[in-house]
Amino acid sequence: MFAGSAGENSVMTMIWTSIFGALIEKVMFATLVFVFVSDLLERTPVFTKLVDLLNSLLGRFRGGHLYTTTIAGAIFGAIAHIGAVITAAVGSITIPWMKKSGVKPEIAAIVASGLAGFGVSFPFSGTMFILVGGLVAQGSMESQEIVKPLFFAGPWALVYRLIVAFSIVRKYKI
Repeated sequence: MFAGSAGENSVMTMIWTSIFGALIEKVMFATLVFVFVSDLLERTPVFTKLVDLLNSLLGRFRGGHLYTTTIAGAIFGAIAHIGAVITAAVGSITIPWMKKSGVKPEIAAIVASGLAGFGVSFPFSGTMFILVGGLVAQGSMESQEIVKPLFFAGPWALVYRLIVAFSIVRKYKI
């Protein structure tokens, strides 16, 4: 028997309780809110203006749209910290733009999917709190020994992704 009894009412109660329980979880709530906000940003000119601004700075360079996508992902990653949301929000604007500019769809997807790493690399993401908490709780390190180097993770990830974008531009003659 499902949900402890054969009654239809208990099944519906169990379904509602499960859905409500999932919606009040922090990760699920944050994901839904960020997906909603990314949809809102896509429908309003806010994110488009950010891409336009970055494009005005980088668009004239060979492969500028790949660099613009990467930097926009880093900016959004410093705020959002959820990889799938960063990729969805930035990719929904920049993937069609890259494809329209002549980039193969699979290359555009590779560049956009790489943005997910910005979610965990920019302070203060949940991953960084886990690292700090675990190592400090074990007594193996002090918090300042962990937090200071972690501030370099985001910029390092950005530099790394820009190098990847550069190599993609050269390899595929974008």
